[in-house]
Amino acid sequence: MTDDERREISEKAKAEAGIDHRLATLEKTVSGIQTVMTWGVRTIWAAAAYLAAQLWDFIASGGAIK
Repeated sequence: MTDDERREISEKAKAEAGIDHRLATLEKTVSGIQTVMTWGVRTIWAAAAYLAAQLWDFIASGGAIK
């Protein structure tokens, strides 16, 4: 095996390792974004349920502002 062949193999291995590392980092980032979006949607639904309950209590108590 010549030095040129070794260098070529080494460059290919480095390029593949770089792509694998970037892909793994991207997957972690996407996973983090999905987690944030999931909790964001849960928070919005919880806030909507709370406001609906407060509105129901207001209407059930006669709907008059005290």
